[in-house]
Amino acid sequence: AARAALAEAEAALEEARAELYRLTEAARDRRSLAQAEGRARQEAAERLSALEAEARAAAAAAAQAEQEWETARARLGDFAQRREAAQAAVAAAREAEAAAAARAAAAAEGLARLRERAQAVASRLSLLEELKAGFEGFARGSRAVLQARDRGEPWARGVVGAVAEVIRTDPEYERAIEVALGGAIQNIITETEADAKACIEALKRNGAGRATFLPLSTIRPAALRPEEVRAAAQVPGYLGCALDLCRFDERLRPALTHLLGRVLVARDLDAALAMGRASDFRIRIVTLEGEVLAPGGAMTGGSLEGRAAGLLARERELEELKAEQEALAAKLAAARAELEAARARQREAEAARAAREADLRELDLSLAAARAEVQRLEGEVRRLREEARTRQEAAAALAGRLAGDAAASERLLAEAEELEARARAWEQEEIPRRFAAAQAARERAEAAAARVTAARVRCAELAQAERSLGEQVARLEAEVRELQADLERRRQALEDLAARREELLDRLAATEVALAAAARERDELRQRQEEIQARQLSAREQVADREREIRALRRAQAEATAALRQAEVEAARLQAELDGLTQRLAEQHGLTPAGGGGRERDGAWGPMAGQRTNA
Repeated sequence: AARAALAEAEAALEEARAELYRLTEAARDRRSLAQAEGRARQEAAERLSALEAEARAAAAAAAQAEQEWETARARLGDFAQRREAAQAAVAAAREAEAAAAARAAAAAEGLARLRERAQAVASRLSLLEELKAGFEGFARGSRAVLQARDRGEPWARGVVGAVAEVIRTDPEYERAIEVALGGAIQNIITETEADAKACIEALKRNGAGRATFLPLSTIRPAALRPEEVRAAAQVPGYLGCALDLCRFDERLRPALTHLLGRVLVARDLDAALAMGRASDFRIRIVTLEGEVLAPGGAMTGGSLEGRAAGLLARERELEELKAEQEALAAKLAAARAELEAARARQREAEAARAAREADLRELDLSLAAARAEVQRLEGEVRRLREEARTRQEAAAALAGRLAGDAAASERLLAEAEELEARARAWEQEEIPRRFAAAQAARERAEAAAARVTAARVRCAELAQAERSLGEQVARLEAEVRELQADLERRRQALEDLAARREELLDRLAATEVALAAAARERDELRQRQEEIQARQLSAREQVADREREIRALRRAQAEATAALRQAEVEAARLQAELDGLTQRLAEQHGLTPAGGGGRERDGAWGPMAGQRTNA
């Protein structure tokens, strides 16, 4: 039994030594874990400092980006205002261009009208000048004398001119004066009777027809008596003496008084009849419509339909057309200058409009770039804010974990110190005590059987100590599991950070896709702008085509006008031939058409009026 007690005491001693070793190892493990945790905490603290620095940098970058964003937004607003002003300038330039184009078109249209009128005047003037140069409408004898005068024939040097060439009146009196003159409108005024005789001999010699001459040296005028004029003037519708209604060279008054000195002009036939009764039908009276009340009461009248324009009207029209031609020349010069000025203003307006549109396109590009910059900076601000928030959250989480890790490290150190203290206690107290007990057991083994019971009791105590140590081991294992769980949490945090990084990469890719879509939209807008410009170019080409068609139509109109002028010349020539034939018929038979100047539609003929000298 003593040996058994000794063996047990020695076993207890070995167990105590083993327990001491275990406690020492456990304390070493706790200290190693505490040191590892301290290093991890140091690394985490460094990571926390880095995260805090990154968070501050991200916050500063976000603030800088926000400032740049605000600047870009202000620049965008400035570009938007400038674009609105540019749009208004483009609209104003387009309106100015349209107004200038309208003014140029109006000036061109006015010039075209003036040219058409000038062409018509020139055509009519040419026709009348040709008729005058050929003395169309004159009888053969009168025409021969006048042509000889113009050629400078010696025998025609004393010819002053035909009555139609030297007399003028207002348009409203032309018909009355022509009717009053009758065939005498073709009478030739000469300086002397010798000049008239020379012309008659030349007509005989050349077989050129007959003519009536009015020598200024021998002609004796026949004028109305004042009482005759006063009696006629009392009648409503009295217009005056035919001679007083005409304009002429005073040197020629005797010849013209001979023809018109005893002719009155009335407004209408009723007035003429009243004037005839007042003068006892002793005076020749003509009306504005061409009716004639002859001395003795004979009346001539009717339709003058188909009658060509008279010689007086032709001479008057020639003068009016020449004056109008001069006025049209001045107007054409002014219209050309106005058109050139209008076209210059139109070109200036087109250039101004193109410049304003170029400014607008440049502002559109700048505005698009500013919008893109604002969007980019806005995304950058959001990204930096999110990054700063993420860094701050990570730093806060890491700071919280650091606080927990510090407590765990302190707990591990405390446990290590406790285990070391227990180990020292075992080494200083339990081991020596058990060693002394074993030594005492050896000494008393052989003699102290009673000590067996004490040894058993001691064994029970040792068993209790063993159970206590088992509980400590279980507690240490639980601490190990807790450390492993903390390690798993840190690994999960790292995985969360990796997932956040992937999310940021996805958002960056989405932003790039949005930028690509914006670029495509910008390309589509540019394509639409090019299509609009192409349509504008097509419209301008159509306008140019229409202008070419208008010029072609105007050329055709000019050709038609020239053809019409030629036809008028031919018609006038034929009418003159007809008048010449009528005049020759009258001369051959000693007759003159009633009312003077030609045969009327009713075919009435009367005796020749006025002085006639036969060749």
